Amino acid sequence: MTTNYQRVYEPWQRGVDKQIDFLKELKTEIRDVLPIRKDNILSIANESLELARYLSYRRSEANDRLAVEWLRYGSKAYAAYFELAREPEKEQTIQILDLPPVTWDGRGIVEGGRVFPRRWQEAYFVAAVMRDHESMDSLARFPVEILRKSATTNSEPEYLLVEAIQHLHFQRSEFMEKMMEISSIIDLETATDWQLYITLGKFETLLAFTTDQGVKFNDTLAKNLANHRKYYERNTPEGQAPVESWIAIELLGMACIVYDWGRPVTVESDYIPRFYIEGTYL
Repeated sequence: MTTNYQRVYEPWQRGVDKQIDFLKELKTEIRDVLPIRKDNILSIANESLELARYLSYRRSEANDRLAVEWLRYGSKAYAAYFELAREPEKEQTIQILDLPPVTWDGRGIVEGGRVFPRRWQEAYFVAAVMRDHESMDSLARFPVEILRKSATTNSEPEYLLVEAIQHLHFQRSEFMEKMMEISSIIDLETATDWQLYITLGKFETLLAFTTDQGVKFNDTLAKNLANHRKYYERNTPEGQAPVESWIAIELLGMACIVYDWGRPVTVESDYIPRFYIEGTYL
C-alpha cells in the first residue's frame, strides 16, 4: 500500500522563489570563498541542503537536477569538514569535486562547536542520498569521542545513534547492542519535543529496517514523517517558514539505503522526494 503524505505550507510560497534565486547566486561565489576561511566548507554543505529543501518545494525536472548538483557538493563538503576536525593540527588539502583545492587545518572546529552528533547524522545521510560511499566511509570512521568534546552538545541518544549508524555501516554485531542501549535511556515521560518526534523517529525507523520484529519499515517511516512534520509545526516561530522540515534528510537517507538493499519503499511524500530514493540522478 502506498502512503501519501504531502505538505501544505501554501502561505510560504511567495518567499520560496526569492530564496531559491538568492541561493542559486551563491554558486558563482563558491570558488572565491573557499580560500577565505575554512568554515566556508561547512557553509557550502549547509547551503546545499537548504537549497535542496527550497527546490523540493518547487519541483520540476530542472530544479531536481539543480538540487542534486548542489547536494553532490554538499556531500563532499560535509565529509571534508569532518576530516579537518578529526586531525585539527594537521594541514590538509581539500578538493571538492571540480572546485579549486584549498589547504586548511582543523583548529577551532571542535572548540567552536561546529561538529556535533546531529550534524554528523545530517552529513552521513546526505552522503547516503547521493550514494557517495567514499564520504559515508569517511564519516563512519569519525571518532564519536571528538563529537563529545564539541562545544555544541546534544542529548545522549543522539551520540548513541551516531555509534549505532557507524556499527551498521560496517555491519558490526555491536549495532543491536547500541540500539538496545538507546531504547533503555529514552524516557517518554520526560522527553523534549525534539527527542519525542525527531530522535525517537530516527531510532524507530533505523530499527524497523534492520530487524525482523514484525515492524514494517514503510509503516514506521510514514509514522515518523508525520512526527517530523508535527515537530516543526509546533516549534517553528510564528511568521517563519518551516524550511528545515522540507526534506527529512535522515529519514530520506534511510529510505535510500533500504531501496538499495532491494526492499520496497512505498511511502510517497514531498518530504522524501521519490527521485532521490530511486537514485534516478545517478
